[in-house]
Amino acid sequence: MDANHCIMRFPLDRMVGCPTAVVSSTDVIQFESRRYFAMKAGNVIGPYDTIQSKDGDPPYLFQFRFLHSSPDRFLRYVEVCF
Repeated sequence: MDANHCIMRFPLDRMVGCPTAVVSSTDVIQFESRRYFAMKAGNVIGPYDTIQSKDGDPPYLFQFRFLHSSPDRFLRYVEVCF
């Protein structure tokens, strides 16, 4: 599956910790998650795929770059959830 061609959802309760800013960049956040959902792969409505790390394996690391805004506001709001 090509992650560039789908919508990805990340349940907060499966994240290893709160998303954080990447120290070397002002517009990138990162987080680790043990499960995520890939939806609309190939522009197909459903079903969606559930991808989960196996017991003993490290969680998946994701990094996202904010192209048109700063991640500061997002980080303030998501910290409330943790």
